[in-house]
Order: sequence, then C-alpha cells, then structure tokens
Amino acid sequence: YDDGEGYLQMVFLDDDEIPLVQGMMNRNNPLDFKLEYTRQQVTAALSVDPMPSRVLVLGLGVGAIPRTLRALYPELTVDVVEIEMKVIKAAVSYFKLRDDPERFRLYNADAVEFVKRNESKGAYDVVFMDAYNAQGIPEVLRTREFYDDMLSCVRPNGLLSINLINDTQGADTVLDYAQDYLVDPLLIRTQESENMAIFGVKKDSLTETISTSRILERMKERAVAVDRRMMLPYALGPQVSRTERLDAVRERNFDW
Repeated sequence: YDDGEGYLQMVFLDDDEIPLVQGMMNRNNPLDFKLEYTRQQVTAALSVDPMPSRVLVLGLGVGAIPRTLRALYPELTVDVVEIEMKVIKAAVSYFKLRDDPERFRLYNADAVEFVKRNESKGAYDVVFMDAYNAQGIPEVLRTREFYDDMLSCVRPNGLLSINLINDTQGADTVLDYAQDYLVDPLLIRTQESENMAIFGVKKDSLTETISTSRILERMKERAVAVDRRMMLPYALGPQVSRTERLDAVRERNFDW
C-alpha cells in the first residue's frame, strides 16, 4: 500500500495476524527503498576483493538488495531465494521486479534446502542473509547446521553479510555465530532502527591476512567512487564511517 509519502510498502500478516513489513520503494525512484538496512548491505559488499561477480540473497522482500547491487554492477549475477510465493508475486506485480535467466534468477525455495545443493557449494562471492518472520529469524535459519551449509556456498575469501534486527528472536545466537564463523566480523548500525549489517570472511576460507584498517580503506575508496558518480539516491560514505568491529561493540554493550 502507499504510505502517503510516495513510497509503496509491502506488508503481510503472519498466522497470528502480526504485520511484517517486507520493504518499501519510492514510486518515482526505483532505487530509493527508504529503509536504511539496504544501504548497510550494499556497503558491506564493498569490502569484497575482488569485486563480486555472483551473489546469493536469502530473502526477497521488494528486491531492494539485488536491484541495488545490479545497478552498481551490471555484469553481476544474482540468485535470490524466497520461500513465500506471495512475496515473489507481490514483488513482480506491484514493485516491477523482473528476473533475467542470465543475470537475475528468482527461486521459490526453502533457503535451508537451497544451501545444501551441490551446485551452490563455493559458488558465490557474497551471501546475503535477510530472512525474517514477524518474531525474528526463523528457528531453522539459526542453527549451526544451517550456518555450516550457508557458509559452504561462499568461495574462498568471500563474504557473508547478515541483516540483523537486534531486538528480535534469535539475534543473540546470530551474533555469537558471526564471531565463531567469521574473521574479525564488522558491524554497521542504522541511525533509525535496530537493524545492523554483520559481515565478514569465513574463517577457514581465508587465503590471505588483511587488517581491519585496510578493509575499511578499501570500503571508503569504493564508496567515494560510487558517491562521486551519484549512482544511488543516497551516499554510502556515511555507512562506511559507522563501520566498527563487532567484538569491540559487544564489549561496550554488555547486554548483547
């Protein structure tokens, strides 16, 4: 529905009649998704070296993450997995999402099963985890078995980036997994909500050591290039400036 400010919003009710916002999009600017978490995830992708050529997105919503990435990197191949057909239909019918057999593929599938597939193993430069229900992260998507399978899809030196809402069910478990599985994971928090991007390289896939400061320099250089060309209706530089190490943030916030 229209929020009265020019944004079309996708909202579904769960089995308990609890509304779940799937995303928003500006009717006049299809790369303006309003919610800041999209900017965090795109900024996280700037840390990958070399630049990504194939990514996997678990959870569709209005297609904000894949559409933004494809606007930045036209040669990028994106696979998106969404378990709810009604979300896919709404994204196509109301948010003008179009798949492309060569570059942008939509799968109506269970993420748990998709990441087990042999053809998914080591296939992606970046995996974005962005799947929620009204309570938080579904239980099946916060088990060690799922994280093992999901990370097996990432190539050596590739990236896992998680959209995490800190005050929802399963958030603490995911924060623990990030520190267990990733090398010095980084965090970007939004200014407007509890959303944050948690991202890093899988520990057993790292083929070269690189300092956090060098990763941040790389992200800043790439953000400056994107911002100078005004490729998006917002700047990525402020997101880079708010990037911190997850362990340092958790030490300051003992309730995490």
